[in-house]
Amino acid sequence: MTTPMYKIILMGLDNAGKTSIILSMAGKYDPSEIKPTKGIERSDTKILGNRVFRWDLGGQEKYRETYLKDRSYVLDQTDLLFYVIDIADKDRFEESLQFYIDVLNYLKKIETNPNIILFLHKADPDFLRTPECQANIKHTTDLFTKNSQDFQTEVFTTTIFDYKTLVEAFTNSLSKIFPKFDAFNTLLKNFIANRELDVVLLFDENLHLVGRAYADENSKMDRIQEVYNAYYFFEGITRFRRYGYDLNLNLIRTAGDAPYQIKIQQIHLGNWKPFILLAGKELAEVENLLADLKRDYEANKDKLDL
Repeated sequence: MTTPMYKIILMGLDNAGKTSIILSMAGKYDPSEIKPTKGIERSDTKILGNRVFRWDLGGQEKYRETYLKDRSYVLDQTDLLFYVIDIADKDRFEESLQFYIDVLNYLKKIETNPNIILFLHKADPDFLRTPECQANIKHTTDLFTKNSQDFQTEVFTTTIFDYKTLVEAFTNSLSKIFPKFDAFNTLLKNFIANRELDVVLLFDENLHLVGRAYADENSKMDRIQEVYNAYYFFEGITRFRRYGYDLNLNLIRTAGDAPYQIKIQQIHLGNWKPFILLAGKELAEVENLLADLKRDYEANKDKLDL
């Protein structure tokens, strides 16, 4: 049986932050190692058994024009396009918009219709709280969505200093091409209901987030941020798998009013072995919780199994 293949493109002007996003998502971000992307950098991975090709396109002007030439094939058969805008650099908004319009016109010309995700990037925590940043977000959202023609477009505000913003943006975007993401979200939402858990996250074998559920996202934002920081840390130590280590993480915080626990471990669901993250004040009887999840999975296996 042929493995389904998908193509994801990252575009934007130079210095918009595309490479930093990629390295942060891989747990490899190091400011001293960041260099401008020269031309096209390709990589591939598997998500839920599907082969995904990622193309990071350098944003310097000398490269931009080559992507839109006849017979360049760079944008052909694109399933998902991430367009990254430096929200802090308002002097280049118009330049970025013109490139965006040129890209959309070229996509129409070659009859390619990807889902388009706009990253309003570099909305770093301190800057995000300023009136200038809020004004820039509103302006660019209005400007770019108004010029998105009839393409399906979604907007996310992101920063490498808040890992959750990147994970949420990528996960919501990937659900456009992988419908099973929605099925996993439903499974976890039903699972977390009436249980003493704040967060449940589900990752495939390559640590791609494929499902998530929160008991109360608004009132527990600090806790949710802690959880994503733990995930980022866990992702960084996965290199030890090459030495044959089983990767499980059990974090217990004893300071404060009550203990808090974050646990990540690999489990069996149907015919695959994803990782699950559980977070809550007390994770008692974890094996019983996981047994319940497995029963829920089996009951919905026709929608979920790979």
